[in-house]
Amino acid sequence: MQSALHAEVVLAPHASRCGQTKPREESDRVRKQITFFRNVGWARSKDNGVFMVMNNQAGDAGKHLGLDVVHGGGMVVTGPDGEVLAKSRSRTFREEVLTVTLEAQRFHAAHTRACHNLQTRRPEIYGRLVDPT
Repeated sequence: MQSALHAEVVLAPHASRCGQTKPREESDRVRKQITFFRNVGWARSKDNGVFMVMNNQAGDAGKHLGLDVVHGGGMVVTGPDGEVLAKSRSRTFREEVLTVTLEAQRFHAAHTRACHNLQTRRPEIYGRLVDPT
């Protein structure tokens, strides 16, 4: 039986613009970006049993093009079980750094659960997708 290679951490950088710069809406836009990352990160990390690190650029997005739009910033890190391990605290369009310890035990625990998606997959029905080329 062939051993499978797999990812343990998926880095998902974004450059999502969030419209024109309007200070009174800034906090709401940053909150929506973080909520999006939390939802997508939860689903993708749980589906695949991986750590997800999702982040967005922050600040001016189109001044060089004469546009008044910004990247909203924001970052979310989820574990292989979908749990949010860390998220941005800022509510303004600015750069941030998060430090998160990713524990290998969490990865192995997620992959050894009997109900983990990858435990019950059936590659024999994939047909030509899994044939060596």
